[in-house]
Amino acid sequence: MPIFEYYCTECKEVFEELVFNPDEIAACPRCLLTENVQKCVSAARIGRGASMPSSAPGGSNCRPGPFT
Repeated sequence: MPIFEYYCTECKEVFEELVFNPDEIAACPRCLLTENVQKCVSAARIGRGASMPSSAPGGSNCRPGPFT
């Protein structure tokens, strides 16, 4: 079960969510909306719990703008 990173365009919250279906859109934990939530492109974890910092190439791309 992958953990996806999301961005809420309503309240600007960035959050992670464990999802069972990759097509599922999570609700924002701050404003509880789903219609303004976009999935972000983020880096995969490397090794045991380590991840690349968001400034590194391939790091998190969670900011306002188009997401795929």
